[in-house]
Amino acid sequence: MIVHTRQPLRFFRELGALRGASALTLIVGTVMTGLLGPPFLAAAIWRGMTELAGEAPISRLADVYTYILTLLGAQAVFLPAIVAMRRRGLGGVGRAALLMPGYFALVTAATWVALIELIVRPFHWHKTKHGVTAPATAKIAAPQNNIALR
Repeated sequence: MIVHTRQPLRFFRELGALRGASALTLIVGTVMTGLLGPPFLAAAIWRGMTELAGEAPISRLADVYTYILTLLGAQAVFLPAIVAMRRRGLGGVGRAALLMPGYFALVTAATWVALIELIVRPFHWHKTKHGVTAPATAKIAAPQNNIALR
């Protein structure tokens, strides 16, 4: 987000107003989901498991809204992964589904680490070393059209 907004006029000139706004919304939404999603979901689950005397109905409605957003967000990440796995002929969709909560936890942790490091060490960059591991041995099939989810 910081990189893309260094020169906002150039950013919007190159992408256009609608695409630029869409890109920023996606980027900001991803970061905010990593930062605020788990605490809001945990609070909603806690309230759902405990009876709070005198709680306003709007509070319960907000909890339902939180549950719906969480499920839709998980679906928005999980379904493209399933489609991509099927197109490449990869198995293990069930295993991927079971590991998805762990993935979300790691994304949340990485987002919080990034925010803390942005505050504490704003000019530090964790550079990823590529090509350190051996190449994957999994056979990748050619992309297929017309794939039905089972």
